[in-house]
Amino acid sequence: MCASYNWPLTEEAARHGTCFFDLSGKATCAARELFTGSAVDEGGQTIGTGTLTFLERINIDSITGASSGSAVSVGGTGGLKDVRAQLTFQNDQYSGRLISGS
Repeated sequence: MCASYNWPLTEEAARHGTCFFDLSGKATCAARELFTGSAVDEGGQTIGTGTLTFLERINIDSITGASSGSAVSVGGTGGLKDVRAQLTFQNDQYSGRLISGS
């Protein structure tokens, strides 16, 4: 699965994980996501470019296609090496907080 962040991250991320489905078609997943791209602040200024690694918990309804979950960054490289993030998401809409240590 791939996901694109609308704000505050740009570019794309690759997600790999494991899901457990119940009989109703709902799944709970644990995933590691590697984001490669740029992070920008609320004013549109670039914080940095590099990679961020996230650990995610994802809930998926395979009948409706709806998904929700949360993610926390566990490391970064390049211009994102000092960035920490906590995100929540519903379907393809992400929101959360990026904190840059630099």
